Amino acid sequence: MASKMLNGLYNFIQEIRDNHFEDSLENAKNTAIEMELSPEFLEKRMHKIKRMDGEEAIDDGVTSVHDKIKNYFYMAVDSTYQLSLMDFDEIKKWTNDLAIKYDKDLNGFELCSEMECFKHQALH
Repeated sequence: MASKMLNGLYNFIQEIRDNHFEDSLENAKNTAIEMELSPEFLEKRMHKIKRMDGEEAIDDGVTSVHDKIKNYFYMAVDSTYQLSLMDFDEIKKWTNDLAIKYDKDLNGFELCSEMECFKHQALH
């Protein structure tokens, strides 16, 4: 059951990475409008860096703010994915430790049910 949930998590994170950048960007713009902020990204002025004779300028390869935001989005999703790749035995040990500490408060079935509900809420 737990490995099926982990596979579902991995697939969910990959789905977000592959297909939801523009949706996330649109949600961020709508939130900015609701907060009465400008939803447009301002281009930063390029600063000239003094170079020594013979040195070449280094270009980061990203020219637009949109592309930079997209790169940050991918880095955040990729970091989340990497953190979720914990060894299954480590996760099992962690959950057992958690169950021991909160034995009276936790119900495994309810926890799984809550996680399933959260997964569906996070998609919308």
